[in-house]
Formats: sequence, structure tokens, C-alpha cells
Amino acid sequence: MTKGTKWWILLLLGGSLWTAVAAVAVVAILLRAPLVFEVSGSPLFLSSPGLVVALWAFGLGALIASPMRSRRVRRGLWIVWWLCLAISVVWVIDQLSPAKPENEASAAGEVLPGQRRTTLLIAVDGMSWTAILPMARRGELPNISRLMDEGSYGVLHSIRTYRKSVDRWGYWSPVVWTSVATGVRPRRHGITDFVLADGPSRGGMAASTHRRAPAFWNLFSAFGQRVGVVGWWATWPAESVSGYLVSSHVGLGGWRTGELGLAGLTFPEELADELGLRNDAPGRVEEWVNREVFPFELYPVLTESELETMYSVLWQDRIYLDTLRYLVEERDPVDLYCVYFKGIDALSHHFWKGFIDPDDVDAITLPQGFRDHTRIVPTYYRIIDSYLGELLQTLPETTTVVLVSDHGFRLDAGNMKGATHSPYGVLIARGEGIQEGRSINLDPVGSFREALHGTTDVLDVLPTLLYLHGLPIARDLEGEILGDLLTPRFLERQSVLWVDSYGDFSKERPVDVVLDPEVSKEYEERLRSLGYIQ
Repeated sequence: MTKGTKWWILLLLGGSLWTAVAAVAVVAILLRAPLVFEVSGSPLFLSSPGLVVALWAFGLGALIASPMRSRRVRRGLWIVWWLCLAISVVWVIDQLSPAKPENEASAAGEVLPGQRRTTLLIAVDGMSWTAILPMARRGELPNISRLMDEGSYGVLHSIRTYRKSVDRWGYWSPVVWTSVATGVRPRRHGITDFVLADGPSRGGMAASTHRRAPAFWNLFSAFGQRVGVVGWWATWPAESVSGYLVSSHVGLGGWRTGELGLAGLTFPEELADELGLRNDAPGRVEEWVNREVFPFELYPVLTESELETMYSVLWQDRIYLDTLRYLVEERDPVDLYCVYFKGIDALSHHFWKGFIDPDDVDAITLPQGFRDHTRIVPTYYRIIDSYLGELLQTLPETTTVVLVSDHGFRLDAGNMKGATHSPYGVLIARGEGIQEGRSINLDPVGSFREALHGTTDVLDVLPTLLYLHGLPIARDLEGEILGDLLTPRFLERQSVLWVDSYGDFSKERPVDVVLDPEVSKEYEERLRSLGYIQ
């Protein structure tokens, strides 16, 4: 074989090969096909500049270096060169287009690192796996079951603290919820009881001005993301945030009768008038609860004070739901929505024994033939599930949902009403980057009593929320990112931003505030009826 023949064969093969490569590349780019090669573990797209440069180099090199002079060969080389030029032009157009292959996941609705996500945080006081698991198996909680199937779930361990005011240890709502919001223990955040033990406000209810650590609504606002918070424990007076904050005083009876001013109820303050907080007459509360939840008006077991608490708490839950829906539908969107519900805790304090041990309800004085006592707790679990469904329909499908409770419930022979808090709260999360259908520390039959202890606790909620939103996490937080919830791919892509500390936390309002007497009285009656104070 002569030297000229070898060159001819080589050039023909080379021209055919690169012509084929160029044709595939052009088609792939034009069709946005996700054709990706891996080189040393790194992805190389067909539209990568390195590949375009290589094609150009080959085309020009072959054109210049070839000793062949025949017209046919030169024509073939020019075809290769023009194909390289076409690829280059298509590549430039592709780079200017938003539909690049590396954004394919984003186009499908996936949130990539550095992009904004919308999160809904649902705080349900007292929600327990002991109720969820059997009801979910029977198909009674379709929305919660859907979140479990599409996301991850497990036990969220609570924080046990000592209350000086009653000389008791326990899992106390304002203490635990403030730990959830701040990622630190009570000794650091300063909310240690329902009732303040020291200072000029001694004997008054814990308020937002007594908190000594930043909560998630402060941090999200400080780092440029917006929040919409409704009803979280100890959020009155409402703090200035980027977005909206509806305090825990909204829904108390005082403002419904016009006896309580609107100052400090919401941020911005004019939102209180916008929400129409004076529009509900007291009579409508009882009517709505008796019709939509349970006919307490026919039920003689509760004292007058306990009955008033049921009406107030259950109506407050509905107000919080409607308020959040209003913010979603009528106000500018935010990055993190949050809503708090109290009703399950209030009802479980009185009716848990009848629900969990229906054969022993005779120990409770009931009217003859009136066995609905056993159905009160599961009825309200179904109502909360329906509230969740309303929120899921209101928010975009891509919304990340995180549902948490501060503790669970269990039978207690030493308790007159047969129920007390358990340390096992609920954690359910669904969204981009969260594993699907995975139990992180809860076995299939729900054996999560004293023998099962994981590292997942209420202090982990805040750092996990910050990580999901790409916000800095302080090294002195006492919780950790819940890596078991997240997919390996998300953990690999999303880097952790660290800061040593969030620094000094100060507020615009004075530390000591005086609670309106009407509000203080209602709070005290509520706590007394639930057994928190004597």
C-alpha cells in the first residue's frame, strides 16, 4: 500500500467519523437531548466548549496538514470544517438559551442549589404517632399518608424541662416550640415556662420580647428570604420580619368582643384590620364548633371553663388556617410559610383515654348511650388532615412540606384524666431532595417507645430548614442537619454555609411587656383547664 493510499484511507475514515460525530452533536443540541459523558467523574455535555474547540482543531488541522491535493479529498475536508462551524454556531445559540441540559431538572420542577424554594412548615401541638399510624392504615388520613408515601418520616424527640411554677418535669409547649424555632435549648432562648418567674412581668405569660435567641423568622428575614408565620407560640408582640407575622394572640376572645386592641397582633400592623379580626361574634364560635367538630353543647362531661377552652382553641385553629390561606392567595409570595395548630393537644388532654382505651370509658361519667367520647380525638385528627389538604391545594405542587409536633401523648395511670405528654413527636417531610417513602427511625409497626431512641430531635428542625434554603447555619446551634431525610444527590450538590454565630440578638421592643388583663385571664383559664397551672 502506497503512502498516498494510507493517507486517503486515514482521511476518509477520519472525515466519516467526525462527520457522524458532528451530525449527532447538531441533532442532540437542537433537540436538547441530555447526552452527557463523564470524564474523570465530571459531566461533559455535547455542547461543552472543549468539545467544540476539539472539533475545530481537528477540522483546521486536517485541512492544513493533509498532503492530498485531489479535489474530492479537499471537498470532504471542507465539509468537515463547515460542520464544525455549524456546531460552533449552534453551541453559541445554546449557551444563550435558558434551556441548557444542566437545567433540565429545574425545568421539570426540581429546585437546584442556589434557587429559591417554597416551604410550608406545619406545627401541630401534641400530634402523636400512636394516633397517626392506625388511622393512616385505615385510610382515614389521606393527606398525611400522601406525605409519608412521597417523603420521609420518623420520631422527633422532644425536650424535657423543669417548671419552677408547678415543681414538675415535662414537655411544655412554649418551651419546646421556642426550641424548634431557635435551634437552642431553653437555657439559651430564655422561654422556660408558660408563666414568667422573674422580672417586672413576673406572673405574666411568656412573650416574644422575652426570647433571647433569633427564631427562624428572624434568620430568614436577615438573610434576604421572606416568611409568613401564623400563630406560633409566644410571638406576641409581633416582630418586624421580611413578610408577615400573625401572632399567637390572634384568635383570643378579647378581640372578638372588641375588648382588646389590635396593637402588636400582626406585622405589618395594618394586616390585623385587613384580616378582619373583629368580624366574628362569640356566638358564632360555639355554633361552628358544635356543628363542624363535635356537639360539645350536648356533652356534660366538661366544666364550663373546659368547654370555653375547647371552643376557643378549635376556633383559633380555623382562624389560623384561613389566615394562612389568605396570605398565600392575596399577598405577595414568601419563601417559608408556617402555621400552628393547638386543637389536638387540647382535646387529647381530655379525651385521649377514651380514644386509646375505649373499653374503659365507663370510668368517665357519660350520659347513657353517649359513646362519642371515643371518637373526639380521631375526629379532630381527620379535621387537621383536611386542613393540610386545603393548604396543599392552595400552594404550588413543588412546595416542600415539613410537619412537626412538639411531643406525643400516652396513657398515664397516675393522671386523673389518664393522659400525659410523651417525648415522641412527629416529623414528616416531603419535597425536592427529600427521600421518598422512608422511615428514618420508626419501624413499620410503630414500636417507638422507650427502647427506640434516634438522634432526631426538635433542635434539628431549624438547621435542616436553613440548609434546604441554602442559608448560613451557626456553628453554635445545638441541632444538626437531618441528613437521613435527604437524598445522597442533594447532599452532594448542596454545600453547607457556616457562620460561627448569629451574634447578639436584640429587639426593638422592651424586654418586659404587660399583657392585656383580658388576654391574661383567658390564657390562665385555658392553661388551668388543660392542667398546666392550678
